[in-house]
Amino acid sequence: MEPSKQVASLDSELGPTNKEAGDLINALHQSVNFKADETDTSDPDVEHNNTGVGLDKYGKYSFANLLMKGKHYFIQVRESAKIKGFEN
Repeated sequence: MEPSKQVASLDSELGPTNKEAGDLINALHQSVNFKADETDTSDPDVEHNNTGVGLDKYGKYSFANLLMKGKHYFIQVRESAKIKGFEN
């Protein structure tokens, strides 16, 4: 597959119109206290997109990058039924 077609495919698979991606982002935002994030967002020239949806060999996941009490955290949310060995 051509690189531009791969990007378009990922955009549709991970973008806001994809139901699974939307469900993952909603689960993340309902689970994580983003008010506790201490990331400095005062510089308008710096992009502060600390959440999103990714895809790896285990499937789709939503993620957040947070700074709390001086430590950086990377949080992932996955649907457990889609991970072999973690089915309910």
